[in-house]
Amino acid sequence: MRLSDVIIRPITMSDLSGALRLSSEQNWNQTEKEWSFMIQNPLNTCLLADYHGKIIGTTVAINYSNDMAWISMVLVDKVYRGQGISKLLLKQVLESTHSWKSVKLDATAEGQNVYKQFNFIDELSITRLTREPMIYTDVGDDHLMTPVRTEDLAEIIGYDQLVFGVNRSRLITWLHQEFSKNAWVLKRNDGIAGIVMGREGRNYNHIGPVMASGFNDAAMLIKKLINQFNHKPIVADVLNDKEEVIKWLNDIGFSKQRTFVRMHQNDNPWPGNPKQQYLICGPEFG
Repeated sequence: MRLSDVIIRPITMSDLSGALRLSSEQNWNQTEKEWSFMIQNPLNTCLLADYHGKIIGTTVAINYSNDMAWISMVLVDKVYRGQGISKLLLKQVLESTHSWKSVKLDATAEGQNVYKQFNFIDELSITRLTREPMIYTDVGDDHLMTPVRTEDLAEIIGYDQLVFGVNRSRLITWLHQEFSKNAWVLKRNDGIAGIVMGREGRNYNHIGPVMASGFNDAAMLIKKLINQFNHKPIVADVLNDKEEVIKWLNDIGFSKQRTFVRMHQNDNPWPGNPKQQYLICGPEFG
């Protein structure tokens, strides 16, 4: 294959099935709904590699309020790996973010060395834990939580911004609109003490983001969705410094699947407050 025969072009909704094929063949958790959310946002940069009419690679830069570009969905058809496709895609998508103050991603172990060639440096590490379907009956103090209402969203978006670092209003609003039954807020003294959101994925139901003031609140929020996801496989991506959460999840049947490394290119002006971040929304969203 000659790289000169590869065309890099924007992803459109007519390419949805081809993009979904790549993530599904690599056993990633994304669904058509998640791909559609990324592609349909005109502020995102969504690119694919086209080789003689076949989609052989993808990458996405999610626009978080013109402050941060979140690099996501870097996929290459296994038949065409090792031939420079991912670097070609990354080079072009990063050119679209060169004026941004913050560019971040969550890298797999395989991708970490590739990103270092584009001047990305490590920020923090994440462990992916999964659990096969089983019953979990510890409901905890779930009476302290309430379902997220539309009128709560502005406050929750502000809370997410303090913890994550930048405004993710489109993401938080979409998670609530599409998966409202999985969105819960914990309030104390008229302020937010924690939030949990979750969604149904291709292989697993995903718990995250989970943000909280401490372990007990985080565990209470996580229990809520574990109970809602009973009888279904679950995935949770936990920041590695949350050792107490990882141990607890291991004790109730979760096991380590893989790790990710959060990386940023050049400066990191909006690190957020990782102390209150327990579970991320997934490497595709941060």
